[in-house]
Amino acid sequence: MNSERHQAGDDAFLVRLLAAMGDLRDGNFKRRIAVPNHPIHGQLAQAFNDIAARNQAFVGELAGVREGLRTEEHLTGRLVGDVGPGGW
Repeated sequence: MNSERHQAGDDAFLVRLLAAMGDLRDGNFKRRIAVPNHPIHGQLAQAFNDIAARNQAFVGELAGVREGLRTEEHLTGRLVGDVGPGGW
């Protein structure tokens, strides 16, 4: 019985992690996973959260560069392409 409970908890965590990874793949870098009090699950969740935070920061930096390029485009008439869905 105890083993079945652990398996169900493992499965539930993996389902949440997989869903969050899908969001990350699709460009949603705001998604975070609660860090459980489990050695491996906690490390996985923290690693996912770190990757998401770094990607979110990177997209923020790119947005600043994009704004600078739009200003340059306005001043020089050069075309700057739009960013795709999810911030990319």
